[in-house]
Amino acid sequence: MLYTPEFFSQKEFYDIELMNSHLLYIIDKIRSYFGYVYEHVSCVIHCSNEPPKSKVHVAGSKHYQNEAVDFHINCKDRWGKVVEYQFVALEVANYLHFTTMWNDVGIGFYPEWNSPGFHLDWSPDKHREWQAKYVENADGNKIQVYTPVNYIFE
Repeated sequence: MLYTPEFFSQKEFYDIELMNSHLLYIIDKIRSYFGYVYEHVSCVIHCSNEPPKSKVHVAGSKHYQNEAVDFHINCKDRWGKVVEYQFVALEVANYLHFTTMWNDVGIGFYPEWNSPGFHLDWSPDKHREWQAKYVENADGNKIQVYTPVNYIFE
């Protein structure tokens, strides 16, 4: 491990020393970004690298290669209102896109998890396509956001 995360500890990983340093940097920067934008932020890694014998994931999973994390972000706006998952998902996607980190990672959006969250893995060789969409924010105003082409915003 070359990068020491600011927001995550050893106990959140099977073995943090084995984790991909680029991925640690990216997940740390995502958490840092949310701390600038929102108050009362928690970012919890609930599945990181795993020993291959655990058989928790499919064979060949990037979790076994120390190159994937599953996490969720809980945050509140400055008025104390919980930010809904779809807006957190858009923030994550937009942050990755505008910082150009999007080209280095694969991301999965999982609103159906018990605690809706994300899968992030290190995969710098894949090309990602983006599209602009208009969505309604909490105030009822239409705003333009950028999402991965395969992401369905509902």
